[in-house]
Amino acid sequence: MSEDLARRLRQIRETGGRSLRDLERSLHVSSSSLSRYLTGQAVPPWSVVVGLCQVAGVDPRPLRPLWEAGKRGPRVGPAVTVTRNDLPYDITTFTGRQEELAAMLTAARADRVVAIDGMGGVGKTTLAVHAAHRVTSDYPDAQLYLDLHGFTPCRDPVEPAEALRILLAALGVPSGRIPEAVEERAALWRSELAMRRAVVVLDNVAGQAQVRPLLPGAGSSIVLITSRRRLVGLGDAHAVSLDVLGPREAADLFGAALGDARAQDSPALEEVLRRCGHLPLVLGVAAARMRHRPAWTLETLAEYLREGDLGTSGVLSMSLRDLDDGQHRMFRLLGLAPGVDLSVHAAAALAEVPVSTARRLLDDLVAASLVLENVPGRYHQHDLLRELARGAAEERDEKRGALTRLLDHYVRTAATATNLLYPSGAHLRPAVPAGEPFARPADALRWLDGERANLVTAGTYAAEQGWPEHAVLLARILYPYLDGHAHHAESLPLYGRALQAARHLGDRGGEVHLLNEWMSMNARQGRYDPAHDDAKHARDLAREIGDRYGEARALNALGDMRWRERDDLRAEERFRAALELFREVDAGTDVAIVLGNLGLVAGRQGRYDEAEGALRQALAGFEAIGLPGGQGTIRANLGQICLWRGRPAEALEHYRQALEHHRGLDYPSGEADALNGMGTAARHLGEMTQAVEDHRAALAMAVEAGDPARQAAAHEGLARAHRERGERDLAREHAAGALDVYVRMGLPEADDMRAFLAG
Repeated sequence: MSEDLARRLRQIRETGGRSLRDLERSLHVSSSSLSRYLTGQAVPPWSVVVGLCQVAGVDPRPLRPLWEAGKRGPRVGPAVTVTRNDLPYDITTFTGRQEELAAMLTAARADRVVAIDGMGGVGKTTLAVHAAHRVTSDYPDAQLYLDLHGFTPCRDPVEPAEALRILLAALGVPSGRIPEAVEERAALWRSELAMRRAVVVLDNVAGQAQVRPLLPGAGSSIVLITSRRRLVGLGDAHAVSLDVLGPREAADLFGAALGDARAQDSPALEEVLRRCGHLPLVLGVAAARMRHRPAWTLETLAEYLREGDLGTSGVLSMSLRDLDDGQHRMFRLLGLAPGVDLSVHAAAALAEVPVSTARRLLDDLVAASLVLENVPGRYHQHDLLRELARGAAEERDEKRGALTRLLDHYVRTAATATNLLYPSGAHLRPAVPAGEPFARPADALRWLDGERANLVTAGTYAAEQGWPEHAVLLARILYPYLDGHAHHAESLPLYGRALQAARHLGDRGGEVHLLNEWMSMNARQGRYDPAHDDAKHARDLAREIGDRYGEARALNALGDMRWRERDDLRAEERFRAALELFREVDAGTDVAIVLGNLGLVAGRQGRYDEAEGALRQALAGFEAIGLPGGQGTIRANLGQICLWRGRPAEALEHYRQALEHHRGLDYPSGEADALNGMGTAARHLGEMTQAVEDHRAALAMAVEAGDPARQAAAHEGLARAHRERGERDLAREHAAGALDVYVRMGLPEADDMRAFLAG
């Protein structure tokens, strides 16, 4: 076991101030066992880790990687902790700002929030990123960077709720655990930071309302904020206002960027600095222009600067005049692209040039300091340069053609990647020309993960700005990936806009599928009422236009909702109708899903042989397709049938296999489901201590996944196991917890819990 985990557990015990005897009574774990856990002699069950944290009032989730390293070393690899580092490159020639940097670092450790303000191009981001790199060793748990686009041309600022989702995901919080309300997300963010030592850079902030929910609470993490506005309403935040560089600092920065001695002792240096406004961004651009011209003197550069307008825009425009036609065109078109950044392949599509040409042009622009490459192979522009580029492109009427090419690239490459990852349903998705090829499924998944933010942004932009066909295609093509990897919260805006785009186009087939996908994403997050209405609308519209696959998807969803309501007759009717249609259109994955649903319905009706037959067919289908998540779900369903048949030992084996499948996928909801089943099987076998252990582990996993239904099932299992052990107070406590969730979700299991509490 890692000594780090034992050390953290001892710290948590000290925080709670409880003796071993007190903890023994609270956690129902012997004091001798607790002593072994706290000294590193044994690995505690995850439920014990959660219990210790709950007693102390701290969040257990940051301990999960440490616990897994001790419990199942191969599952998480050799690393003991998982560190996220999103910081852009640190500039190796960072010059000046030494007083501001020293003041920032001192204030960050004392006040924990530093807000840097100043005009565009004054070097706020560079200073914040440099400072963050300087303190990385002191804040090793995470180094996060997020551009909030407060002043990015043609892009809305990032809303606080979305910013919190991105930050929580960066810390490894599963999307299912991220609440919907911004206040709850902010509370979870503060909780996540409380036990970490992290440095967070929040760049390009529009105003204090945008950033206030993102500030830390307790703990030692620090946040560095940049904005063009002075954020006077952030309480104890330490303010640092940047002015343009002084003469000596401006000269030092220009000389470092130039990289040679031509700036030394030149009478023209003062004029060059003045015409560049002493702004770091503009000084860097001017130095880059001179750097590749060894024949130039500073007097030559000053002469060129005199020809342009005095001021920032004049200096930047002068630098553009030095570009050749290809470089200037690439610079202009980059300013049009929605999204965070561009890959080389995307830039090639945008400019309609070969990839090798795009790479050369981008390298030229990086060398001229007109484009940034903060991450290898990904390019973006400073806001001032982006505004200049966009305006130049719009003057030449280049926008429509360039963005159509970029959106075509995203649609085609996304289709290629998705079809490689999910081949069984490829014939049911929109057919588009092939895009960028991938050698292996892992490469396709890596591309989708890397481009996800750009794809979602591009699809939403397309729906709003006049490319509705591309919005519909992107949403439909990406659904298997976004749903299968639980990117529901971040994708909802795309599906809402794409659904509107399909209706605007009169694309009734697209509307059917987007209704199904919109419905599914809402249901995954527990919003069943709107999901039910959308499923019925999708069914009716699909029937009207003769879309058999769309109708089948809607029927399966409606059957699942009837199943939740314990209306088995109607659930089975809808599942059987969906099964017939799925078979008709050769939807192999969907056939296996519905067979699994029918197996559960038959089992709850006591038709056990029929249930096992359906589930065995489903399992064979998922094995043939190669979907371990589906196999895990069916194994859990088989475990449930065995419990209904009075075969708890067989059930336990099925649940154990389900657990292994889900653990291989790092799927906490599936793990919670399997652990709850194992706990129920143990209770039927008379092993109450093991039942409590399994349900506690399930509860911890369900909390981690943000899965209220499985949390309720874990509470119910604990209630029943504690009552069997004669621990009536604990039984009532957990029954009340289950009842609360069942009532909020509108599930009929609430009646069972009311009866349990009355008994």
